[in-house]
Amino acid sequence: MRQFVSNLTANKKLFIGDYDSYTIIKHGITTDNLLHLTKLGLLLFDKLLLPAAFFWQSDNMSKLLLKLQQPIEYGIMLPVIRDSESTLDISDYFAHRMDESAKLGNIEVFQQPALASEIASKQNQKQVALLKDINSYAHLDNGSIREKYIENWLKDIENRLDIDGLRLLIAQSNTPADELDRIYQLLKEETTHPQFSRATTIQAIQNLIPSGRCQELLIDRASWLYLKSNADAYGSSIYYSKDPVNSLVFEDNLILLSKTLSVFGLTEELITKLSIDQILQIRASSEYLRFIEAYRGLIEKVYTKQENIIAIIQKRIKDQMNRENFFNMIFAPLKTIKAVSSTLFLSLLANHFSNSDINIPLLIGTGSASAISSVLMKFDIVNKAMTSRDFSDFKDYILLEKYEKQILERTGAI
Repeated sequence: MRQFVSNLTANKKLFIGDYDSYTIIKHGITTDNLLHLTKLGLLLFDKLLLPAAFFWQSDNMSKLLLKLQQPIEYGIMLPVIRDSESTLDISDYFAHRMDESAKLGNIEVFQQPALASEIASKQNQKQVALLKDINSYAHLDNGSIREKYIENWLKDIENRLDIDGLRLLIAQSNTPADELDRIYQLLKEETTHPQFSRATTIQAIQNLIPSGRCQELLIDRASWLYLKSNADAYGSSIYYSKDPVNSLVFEDNLILLSKTLSVFGLTEELITKLSIDQILQIRASSEYLRFIEAYRGLIEKVYTKQENIIAIIQKRIKDQMNRENFFNMIFAPLKTIKAVSSTLFLSLLANHFSNSDINIPLLIGTGSASAISSVLMKFDIVNKAMTSRDFSDFKDYILLEKYEKQILERTGAI
């Protein structure tokens, strides 16, 4: 096998949080779910990045590895190891993980099955050998995940506007008001823990917050911040299917791409039938490249409108932060936007094409060449529709006006 070692300089990179063993075990994410997200990620990004350890930390990722040898070998999907000065290759990285895992048994929280999956053992050597044989990986030379996690953790505790952030989740708990500042301070001090990690922050939350929905939301947030820190260290975007913002419109939203493709008759069932090799051929085609450029432009327009409305609401929050009941009264519009934004966008898009044949589901044959040919012909039809004068008027005026009007109506802003 040829060696492919990357320095993480791709134009558009994605970290998929669902690959994480803690997430897979806690939320019951299947190999089929992971494969579907991988295909969508390959269609939208130049490279997919993940810690090499993810491939041996769960059975589902070990199974997925067997299906992804081609994009890994090509350097399109890259297992990431530590900096080149401290870690030579995949085998050396695994040896470091084994040494560190020997110390983790002393931390009580690692007795929880989802976190225990992070501990490396000799049972993982089969996956390590396969990764070593493929011999394609990337060094993390430009950042520390731990440092990024500390930075994101502290920012989230101070953030007074994010309704999904640590500070506001704690503020909405049953914690007495005079106890809040003490809890914020104790959580900040967690960053000085010599083994500061997702595990230690989860343990701190479990010690400070009574069990229940609020504690679970805080633990989910701590995990998301850790996963985001991986993405930040890689200089990549992040997609995480359990992120509460996935009902918003944004370019990196894989499920939004999936649902948009379904509007054009390229259904989830179709994507499921396509092999990884077929996905790689489609993503390299001129037909698909034209489509994805038009798609990004469409999403950007709606995203800009969405963010302008959110900015207006956030300004109101700042102005009224000290009023009683501001959580229910002021944050309700943000919760509404988060819940309906992408659904509204997709319904307007589907309605525009409701009288055309473009949304008829594509049925593909069993042969590789015929399947790819059918998909590319479909994208050619979609491209013509998306470059028509009628769609241009819809995209630039009608869509944005209807989107804004309905969002404002639903949030009570008009």
